[in-house]
Amino acid sequence: MYNAMIAGCAHHGHEAKAFQLFEDMTECGFEPDEITFMALLSACRHRGLVLEAERYFKSMIEVYNISPEVGHYTCMIDLYGKANRLDKAIELMEGIDGVEDDGVVLGAFLNACNWNKNAELVKEVEEKLLVIEGCNGSRYIQLANAYASSGRWDDMRRIRNCMRGKELGKFSGCSWAYINNQAHMFTSSDISHFNTEAIYPMLHFVTKDLSEIAEITI
Repeated sequence: MYNAMIAGCAHHGHEAKAFQLFEDMTECGFEPDEITFMALLSACRHRGLVLEAERYFKSMIEVYNISPEVGHYTCMIDLYGKANRLDKAIELMEGIDGVEDDGVVLGAFLNACNWNKNAELVKEVEEKLLVIEGCNGSRYIQLANAYASSGRWDDMRRIRNCMRGKELGKFSGCSWAYINNQAHMFTSSDISHFNTEAIYPMLHFVTKDLSEIAEITI
């Protein structure tokens, strides 16, 4: 129940309440889990609270012996990227085992490179990302956008031409959501949304909590 409340506060921008609920949770003797820390890191990410996120991330590992999962890493990388701390994102990436085989983590790092307009690193990520996700059209879109934001038009055209050659630009259907007068499009297996690294971890721990509640109800 604490996880659901912390996640709800984090999602709606009430990070102070989320942090207080965590304190209440531990004081009452409840052990936090990986979902708890995903919610806390998401709260920090929404507000750009780098120091607080680093404290929770360290506590998760050193105090509660919880190994970070993909969602925790992507949340931290996303936070560092938006805080213009690409150096910290690189440092974190260097400590992740098997990072070159994880498209989600590489995708998060690609976004961080994009926000910091580091086209050289975008090129490095491209070489690794397309090896493991060369058939994912969303990754080509993400790469093309990253090159475009850095003014690398030749690279942008190269990526788009490659995508057309592989016929990767077609999706069967999509849904739309309007938030603050801005349209957001979602399609099956699509991870091109700029906030995707926070959306899917949030869905993961919300659905897990709902499943647990359903089992208790039954």
